Amino acid sequence: MITLLAIVALAACSGPVFDPASVADATSEQVARVEPLSWWVGMKTDLQLLVQGDGISEYDVTIEGGKGVSVEKINKAESPNYLFVDVNVAPNAAPGTYYIFFSKDGQSFKYPYEIAARAEGSAERKS
Repeated sequence: MITLLAIVALAACSGPVFDPASVADATSEQVARVEPLSWWVGMKTDLQLLVQGDGISEYDVTIEGGKGVSVEKINKAESPNYLFVDVNVAPNAAPGTYYIFFSKDGQSFKYPYEIAARAEGSAERKS
């Protein structure tokens, strides 16, 4: 009985799970491009995404789909069609597809973003 109560309490504390199917995919007008195209767990440089889309700077932005990847800061450009999003990728983040989630006035859409596992020994490569 105690174990069952602990499981229920843990599930209640973890919050709602993001269901990608419940949110529309971004159209090419909403999100024309995101750069860089993907990233890796364990990178030593910070990740800043450039997002381009019609009026994209008017939207709130979060990252959904797993633990260890989150938006740290949103930087608006002079043009309303660009955003720079500082993203924190924790060293223990799970590789996989995350979703950049945009919302404004009850309207929302998502854009998939890949956070991949880093190849063994890639940090030691000379380039």
